[in-house]
Amino acid sequence: MPHYETIIVLRQDLSATQAEKIAENTKNALLKEKAEISRSENWGLKTLSYPIKKNKKGHYFLINHSNSPQITQEMERVLRLNEDLLRLLTIRTENPEKKPSPMLARSQSEHYNQAQERHNETQSNNENYITKNKAEYSTREIESNELDITETQSQDDNEQDDNEINAETENSNGEKA
Repeated sequence: MPHYETIIVLRQDLSATQAEKIAENTKNALLKEKAEISRSENWGLKTLSYPIKKNKKGHYFLINHSNSPQITQEMERVLRLNEDLLRLLTIRTENPEKKPSPMLARSQSEHYNQAQERHNETQSNNENYITKNKAEYSTREIESNELDITETQSQDDNEQDDNEINAETENSNGEKA
């Protein structure tokens, strides 16, 4: 049985679920005709090299399948009737592919890199926040210590004043007696 690789490009106006549903219907039609699907990938919304039917982007799907040429021709005919289809390409391959396509691997590595950048940015922001708060805390601590020293000095001054008043009172009481 020959092996085929089909790439489907759908309009950008469709939601991701609508585009996914069209690809799923295509896979189900192939399975109904006893085709073997070795790989199915959703590449997502990608920018087109040039506008097609006034669309600058499209939802890309890849389906690797093994079946007779008649079934592949019928699948293409049915898909071409769908007005949401921008482009369809089916090629015959030597062996069925099972590992992820380079396009999907690149997409996954881009997502990983973006996630890593967000993580690093968050770490940097956290470090800046901690440094800023440490500086503020240190300033507050110094101000607090200065207040404590001032309060201690004023308490000592008050105690001295009280002692002097008590001593004067005792002296004046002693002189009167």
